[in-house]
Amino acid sequence: MFACLAVCQSAHADNIARFDPTNRPTQANAAPPEAIDRPALQTVKSAVAMMLSIAVAGDRIVVVGERGYVLLSDDNGKSWRQTPTPTSVTLTSVGFATPTEGWAVGHMGVILHTTDGGSSWSKQLDGIVAARSMLAAATNQAEGALGNPAAKAALETARQFIEDGPDKPFLSLLVENSRHAIAWGAFGLAFSTMDAGASWVPIIDFGDPHGLHVYASARVNGSTYVAGERGLLVRSTDGRNFTVLAPTYKGTLFGLLSTPKGVLLLYGLRGTLLRSDDGGNHWEETSSGVNESLTSGIVLNDGRVVLGCQCARIIVSTDDGRDFPRSVDVSQAVTALAETRDGAIIVAGPRGVTRMELSGLAGNP
Repeated sequence: MFACLAVCQSAHADNIARFDPTNRPTQANAAPPEAIDRPALQTVKSAVAMMLSIAVAGDRIVVVGERGYVLLSDDNGKSWRQTPTPTSVTLTSVGFATPTEGWAVGHMGVILHTTDGGSSWSKQLDGIVAARSMLAAATNQAEGALGNPAAKAALETARQFIEDGPDKPFLSLLVENSRHAIAWGAFGLAFSTMDAGASWVPIIDFGDPHGLHVYASARVNGSTYVAGERGLLVRSTDGRNFTVLAPTYKGTLFGLLSTPKGVLLLYGLRGTLLRSDDGGNHWEETSSGVNESLTSGIVLNDGRVVLGCQCARIIVSTDDGRDFPRSVDVSQAVTALAETRDGAIIVAGPRGVTRMELSGLAGNP
């Protein structure tokens, strides 16, 4: 299933483990869970642990996953080594602005930062500090907008975050440059930095009044897109104002891609695949050829679209995602994909990372 809202180790995406907003645990004044500040265990088992996200940082590949594990490869994924991190929580997403500067985000509201290509990491935010920041921002907003229902709702949500404790994960990371990044998560959790992480500021309203979980974010042709559960899809052209878009599918969406021709592809539960030729204003459903959840995707340097499935399969399109006539079985459910500099693909999943030659994508028609 999906563990704590992140793609993870074993079962079906249709049975997503998620927080129930009507039955949240009460953790008033709870101490930070020990895992937040407990360094990740250095172990050979990290090489076969559940890994959830991949980023290319110059000549290096960085992979993050459960228990705070971070793996590095400097030979295009032929060998891997674990690097220390200051937390033992599951890391769900990683991204780099330059070959040296990047972030990783994860459970319990943790955000880590690196300035040396992932060799070392420092914590910039956790769920305790995040909840306090949300409460302060929501209080200021409510005081300046008396009687505004949205401001009142934001204040109530922030108070609930304080009461719950740091149980909310970040699930998606959008890195704009070395100073600007946005982390998105469960129940509408969203924080932005404009100063390389010296401060993280809550985004109180990004067009989602229901506090849904955000699983994917992307920057496409100057616009920011955010997608998640119940068909959540919003777009911003200025980073401040968001427009709710209306894809035809109302189930969970796990990813968003843009092809070289500007076509947008949304993918999610039960093999759902949506395609837009006009920046997200209109969508059409297209066949992916699989019935299990599509959980990851990349566009290769040669323009091919590659999507990974919970069914341990990769599907391939050569026409901007209109058709996926070829598929390739892999050794595990796919949680993340990346293309190496020497023309291979790195596949992450419940049993670590594997390297696959691009020639293997010829697959079966």
